[in-house]
Amino acid sequence: MAIKGASVAYVVIGGLVLYSGIKGATLQDTVKAVLKGNLTLQDTQTIDFGATTSNTGTGVSGSSILSDAMKYNGHKYVFGGPSNEKDGWDCSSFVSYVLGHDLGIGIPGGTWATETNNGKTHGPVASAYLTWKGASSVQSTSVQPGDLLCWQTHVGFAVDANHMFSALDTKDGTLQSSWGGPTGEGQPIVRRIVTATTSGVASGSASANLLTIAKYMQANGYSRAAAAGIAGCVDGESGGNPESQGSGGNGLIGWTPAKPGIVTGNPTKDLQTQLPLILQYNESIGSGFIVMLNALTDPVQAANFYSENFEKPRIKHSDVRVSTAKSIYSQLAGV
Repeated sequence: MAIKGASVAYVVIGGLVLYSGIKGATLQDTVKAVLKGNLTLQDTQTIDFGATTSNTGTGVSGSSILSDAMKYNGHKYVFGGPSNEKDGWDCSSFVSYVLGHDLGIGIPGGTWATETNNGKTHGPVASAYLTWKGASSVQSTSVQPGDLLCWQTHVGFAVDANHMFSALDTKDGTLQSSWGGPTGEGQPIVRRIVTATTSGVASGSASANLLTIAKYMQANGYSRAAAAGIAGCVDGESGGNPESQGSGGNGLIGWTPAKPGIVTGNPTKDLQTQLPLILQYNESIGSGFIVMLNALTDPVQAANFYSENFEKPRIKHSDVRVSTAKSIYSQLAGV
């Protein structure tokens, strides 16, 4: 369990950059992508820890999605703008904000927090929603409010069979308009959100969350081995379930005493809430320990170090899952 120690000064490890003015990624991700000749991050997979279902499969109805989107009527448009309410956004960063930030639904690549650096960067582009595994294509004749209308270079929410709501352009901003999409791209592909998604593996698997946690750690400056080691400890504490409660603690790392407000019954949203709290907890232990953790190159050694110096379970290394640390380390090889 994570037992909070004395707060000390800390330094920021690593940083984030915006490349091509569009896609949020770490500098490490960008360099690797350039070397491989590939500037796209990995696609999404799905998770679901028993969330209730509706016509979208997320526990959030299509009409609720549309209602949330429409409250931003008149918001300014900035091509390539970040996914936050304070600045101007474009079509896809707007969609990501509504789904990920407001409603706690995953977006292409992971969560809103991980893919946009908590709204500091743009996040997935419009075309990513065409192949996103968190939605499925349906016939345009079956369109429902809140469905996604997807083109290669534009995306928005369906209002009805003739109208959509989107961040349209610099002149008009965010508003309701006809289905008329970008010139030359024809009719949209209608996609219905079917599951809350984050990066990971098949629906219902805890390893989906564990991989998401590791990727989030990497995106915030942790080394590959350190990120995998942390995931290995989280597996031992909670199995990767943000709704975990017991033995006086709660959440992904078993915050002790139990931290109020982080376990709400919405696992997707709670995951997004708890990820930055893990960073804060680590920083409270001290920047020196973070530096030492990042210096380790073996994921099992990193897991043991994190257990001993951060988690501090009563039984030494009882929270370490060696196989998980190794597996996540391997999965991070292509990230």
